[in-house]
Amino acid sequence: MRVRILPLLMLAIACDETPADKPAPSASVQAATKLPSALPLPEPKQEEPPPVVKRECKEGAAVDFGNADVEAEVRRKLQKEKGTITKPELAKVKSLKLSSVSLDSLDNCVFPHLSHVQGLFFGRGKIRDLEPISELTTLLDLKLAHNPITDVSKLEKLTKLDRLDLGHTQVRDLKPLEKLTELTDLQLDDTPVSDLTPLSKLTKLEKLSIQRTRVKDLKPLKELKSLKFVYINGAPVDEPFVIMRPGLKVVDQ
Repeated sequence: MRVRILPLLMLAIACDETPADKPAPSASVQAATKLPSALPLPEPKQEEPPPVVKRECKEGAAVDFGNADVEAEVRRKLQKEKGTITKPELAKVKSLKLSSVSLDSLDNCVFPHLSHVQGLFFGRGKIRDLEPISELTTLLDLKLAHNPITDVSKLEKLTKLDRLDLGHTQVRDLKPLEKLTELTDLQLDDTPVSDLTPLSKLTKLEKLSIQRTRVKDLKPLKELKSLKFVYINGAPVDEPFVIMRPGLKVVDQ
């Protein structure tokens, strides 16, 4: 009896054959199958600040107050509950504490007449333009923290300033401050400041706070022999000890 094994043999051979390599996909196919590369996100557009609106001030000796809270504080300082407040009276005010008052702007009909003021303390608000206080050359102490200020060039004439607080503002450029050579205390916490070079001329500076800023280099402070305290907590300072000397404390906490 004959056994037909030819078909089985051919089947086994067919199973042992290595399949032919498939042709490589074309470059266009490869490109189509690649994941798209991540595109850089566009930088967010910075909103333009609203235009500064100046009031038309009334003529005459009477002060034209545009804010009841400011008027109330002036009256408290002058101990005058009723009656007209005149510009010569306003010139007698030595300090004005408005820390609890939220101002949208500095009243151009009021602040320029504080011609003998030595201390101004503003609270959290929307102050941007410093023009109304730009001629108050008797100022010694000025607090502008927690306001969206970007430009401090209007402070250039305030050369008697001893203490200045610009913390929690949007100030980047410190160059206008290089003329304020009487400064002993400067607060710049939580601002986008990165370059301290303009401060190298502030030879009377004793205390500087740059916490949570973008400052990396402290070398501009190296020759400030009066400096006693530098607060750098949260700032990316590269070499905090580059300015170290006896009598100076660099605080990083």
